[in-house]
Amino acid sequence: MVKQICKISVHEFVDKVITGGDLVFGGSLKRMQEGIIIHSMIQEKTDAKSEFGVSYSQISDSAVLEISGRIDILHENDDGVIIEELKSTYNNLSSIKKPQQSHMLQAQCYAAMYCNTYEVDNIDVKVTYVSVKTHKHNELIYSFESKYLISWLRSKCDEILYEIELDIEYKHNRNESANNLSFPYPEYRKGQRNMSAYVYLASKNGGMTYLCAPTGIGKTMASLFPAVRSMGEGMGDKIFYLTSKNTIKQIAAESMKILFDNGLYARSVTLSAKKKICP
Repeated sequence: MVKQICKISVHEFVDKVITGGDLVFGGSLKRMQEGIIIHSMIQEKTDAKSEFGVSYSQISDSAVLEISGRIDILHENDDGVIIEELKSTYNNLSSIKKPQQSHMLQAQCYAAMYCNTYEVDNIDVKVTYVSVKTHKHNELIYSFESKYLISWLRSKCDEILYEIELDIEYKHNRNESANNLSFPYPEYRKGQRNMSAYVYLASKNGGMTYLCAPTGIGKTMASLFPAVRSMGEGMGDKIFYLTSKNTIKQIAAESMKILFDNGLYARSVTLSAKKKICP
């Protein structure tokens, strides 16, 4: 059996490790650009290695997880090794007593990957916060044993691989059920079969189709059924059914339930506008 290769960045690894937090993204393009400028400014002034590439891979029964990233600054000297993670901030530096969890875990992941590749007994992790306004630093340093970091990394990768295995099994069952799915009604309505064929061909060939049809021919099922069948044949992994009317949204949700009742094994989510929801 060919194993599925799953490649993720260190940032994506940390996102999977942290199971809490805010759903609202607080960054901006300007903020990201400011961070890049400060990173470059500090990296140019240091004699240490910058953007040092590290990677790690771990195998399960059906998948290979590959993590890769670049250490902001790597200090290697006779006193030991320091992995430095740079973070820009508008906050008062004196108010930062410990790193944010995501920042610490990023640095910890880099250190673990380094320890797995190079023979070191201990390693220091430094999260450096740099003021965007003053360019002053606040350095927070922590020491780790190499054995602990490698064990921690393997344990977290086991958890991620378990989720990947579940997803592989789900997609296999979903695709198998979609391939065996029959049209959920005894016969097609007039024009419904032709519309289904157009939708299927558009999914198969990666193209676009524009259809105009009268009310009552069953356009919703004529769209969803062939799209689901094509997904089962590996022509896509997600289907989005977009409509501007709540009544049509409800019909689409009911159509999916009909497909479920006829043997489809899949996940379906119906989204509602925020202003339509009463807290």
